[in-house]
Amino acid sequence: MKINSGYIVPSCLFNLVFLLFSNSYCSAWGFFAHKKINQFAIYTLPPPLSGFYKDNVQYLIQQSVAPDKRRYLIPSEGPRHYIDLDSYDLFSLPIFPLCLDTVKKWYSDEEISSFGILPWNLMKETDKLYWAFYHQDWSRVLRTSAELGHYLADATVPLHTTSNYNGQFTNQYGIHGLWETSIPETYFDHWFLTTGPASYLEDPNQAIMNLIVNTNSLVDSVLEMEMRADSICLGRKYGSKTRSGRTISSYSERFIKIYYKQLDGMVQRQMKVAIKILGSIWYTCWVKAGQPALPDGWKVQKEGKSRGNSPSKAIQGRDHE
Repeated sequence: MKINSGYIVPSCLFNLVFLLFSNSYCSAWGFFAHKKINQFAIYTLPPPLSGFYKDNVQYLIQQSVAPDKRRYLIPSEGPRHYIDLDSYDLFSLPIFPLCLDTVKKWYSDEEISSFGILPWNLMKETDKLYWAFYHQDWSRVLRTSAELGHYLADATVPLHTTSNYNGQFTNQYGIHGLWETSIPETYFDHWFLTTGPASYLEDPNQAIMNLIVNTNSLVDSVLEMEMRADSICLGRKYGSKTRSGRTISSYSERFIKIYYKQLDGMVQRQMKVAIKILGSIWYTCWVKAGQPALPDGWKVQKEGKSRGNSPSKAIQGRDHE
């Protein structure tokens, strides 16, 4: 599908969509799915690594959403969650950049901030985890593991790899939250998310770039299946639901069901991809650090409440988030 960046949305439609989605979740994958991905990744690990992570499962779950909370405070946090591959022209460069410093040779800081730095941020976080294991800094191991899980999960969401991140160029406003929040919340209990054991990655950086490219290959299907569902739904696309005691506008249950069927398991498959690669990177960093002995029964101290929880602050990021 060729994105028409010059598409003009009628003002009445824009107003309708604003009302429908202004109260939606402020998170990639939704807080619910991010927490589940971190939790299920633990099950891919071999002992003794699995025991160490299981001892700290609640921390790993809760800390999985910390990067989203930081976007209420730190403007530079937003670009770490996405990359617009259609805005960059990475494959035409003399070398394919596996380092952000290399990217800066061809793109300005302003362009990089606009287009996103997700893969290079993932590489940086992976390196941080390796060194945390190497120095046996267990608090940092767990904090980095949890937040790395957030960014890796983002990298499995197709709309985190395109400038048309919320369907704004194709008259599909709201599709981001529909794909990554409404569907997981509706169908999670019916999913089988066992992925098999974590794998050792010879080249984690290349694995990250492969992940980004594979995720981006799904963008056209994400958009086209929504259009097909809309044509099937025959005007019953929107409805309302109750969340936290409030009635809010949302996609109708019928439309979510039709779109989910059109996607043919895509969201579940991508969640499994996130779980498997997260466990594999955790495992790989431990092995590359020399498989240091893990402290038996050690638990991270509970950290203070993030100031980023404040709902009074505007989120620093894209409008779907």
